[in-house]
Amino acid sequence: MSNTSLLGCSAPARPGTGIGVVQAHLYPRLSERGWELAESSPRDRGRGLLSRLVGLISGFIPASGSTYLSVIPPLPVFIRKRHVVSVIHDLRWLRTRGRLARAYRSWDLRRTIAHSKVLVCISQRTQADLLAFDTRSAKKTVVALEGPGLVNDGNFNDVKNGQVLLIGGAEHKRNELAARALALAKPEWCRSIVGVGVSQECRDVLTEHFGAFETQWHERISDLELELLYRNAEVFLFLGVEEGFGLPYIEALSSGCKVVAIEQQLTVELLGDAGILIRDGDASEIASQLIHIEDPGPSIRANVASRYSWDAFADAIDASLRSRSE
Repeated sequence: MSNTSLLGCSAPARPGTGIGVVQAHLYPRLSERGWELAESSPRDRGRGLLSRLVGLISGFIPASGSTYLSVIPPLPVFIRKRHVVSVIHDLRWLRTRGRLARAYRSWDLRRTIAHSKVLVCISQRTQADLLAFDTRSAKKTVVALEGPGLVNDGNFNDVKNGQVLLIGGAEHKRNELAARALALAKPEWCRSIVGVGVSQECRDVLTEHFGAFETQWHERISDLELELLYRNAEVFLFLGVEEGFGLPYIEALSSGCKVVAIEQQLTVELLGDAGILIRDGDASEIASQLIHIEDPGPSIRANVASRYSWDAFADAIDASLRSRSE
């Protein structure tokens, strides 16, 4: 693009969130590609009811620019005449949110489908979910895989220290299940465990069965500290089945970890032969599969990890923004 073009876009999300990571990598790259970014008003105004209401209202006010990039809902109003490109992260909320939240998000997503020229889905699973939600999206969708999260390219580091990494305390992360399965299996390949933001239940189970000297726990840590934990771990164990894109899978893989995950459409798509995919089940069923895991090999893991690039993701978004065909 020879001349700089004004691009209206969603306000940055909170740092540390998945969408916040995407924006932190995407927005500077769009600037490098010739776009002058005009960000909408921030939605995060505080935790109080009034602050949340003001934030919600501000989300409906679009920034300037004949082209608009929607990265986080809601879709602003009064943009019918603009060239709108929307990034669709996931439809997990259809299964995990309450009735009122689902109704609001469904209404907003139907508006987004109707008014967007291009719908950029971050995975094939997201695309399939979107098509099942509303068939009007069929001719508008493209798939663009995100980059390796907060992990810098070229940081693949194959280690063999028996350290297992668990991340997240939310219920859908299912790290309590992972803890019980590890406690039952006590596999030889697991010699120490590191948990980041895991629940007290998870900590108690693992400390009881592996000992305080073989477990360490972290809470609020920096992106740099988390990247170092990825690089120092041999195995990343993540049994969640409700991830949108699953940046942790890609962050761990790009750091060199062996990734143990539940076999499902998303993990097959993202990890392929590089993942150690196991059947879902209760703690005993998973434990029986954890006793022996087979490493695909560092060359296979590194090859799949190389598919994920923020530059490639930015190129795909840039191409969608430049496309103005009806």
